[in-house]
Amino acid sequence: MAETGHALSSAPGGARSRPMQAFRWLLFSDYLVLALTLVYVAALWLFVPEILSPTNVWNIFLQILPLFIAALGLMMVLMVAQIDLSATSIMAMGCVVGASIMTSQDGYLAGQPWASAVAILAIVAIGILIGVLNGFCTIVFDMPSFLVTLTTMMFFSGAVKLLSHDPAWRDLTALYYYFETQPIPNPLSRFFQQARLAHAWFGGEQEHR
Repeated sequence: MAETGHALSSAPGGARSRPMQAFRWLLFSDYLVLALTLVYVAALWLFVPEILSPTNVWNIFLQILPLFIAALGLMMVLMVAQIDLSATSIMAMGCVVGASIMTSQDGYLAGQPWASAVAILAIVAIGILIGVLNGFCTIVFDMPSFLVTLTTMMFFSGAVKLLSHDPAWRDLTALYYYFETQPIPNPLSRFFQQARLAHAWFGGEQEHR
């Protein structure tokens, strides 16, 4: 990135102004996403000042913390020139198994003082076992990590839906609520909200195939 920016800044055609050089450096630098994020937050702050309130910042931090931990693991995978597509499915599987253990209603250890500790150990064990499975198939059978983790992602994402015992997945109505919970901030939001039923049923049917 640095070499590209330097080549552009030293290209023939006359001396460039400092703002243009700074723009080109930012465009081809590793800080572009950070800069765009700061601009986005600043633009929102003009209309919603509460976005930078201490309470909201703390809530955002708590929400992104699991993703930050997952990103650290994916960084290790990328450092050895591999890829892992199953990270989100592993997280979902761990959460469902942990919830089935410690939930106060119909949990395997409902009401037990050690339920939370056992659930945490189960979540960690799920992550380790699926990770070992991915690594075993990739190293021992010399399979591409892309295909291995894609397969485990599809398998465990489906298993999570079944283990959750949510009837919405069995009667093909789960996606009816998609546009009610997923923000689509554009003029077509109401259209997609009203027209969701037909294609949501079709999408739910495809999830079962």
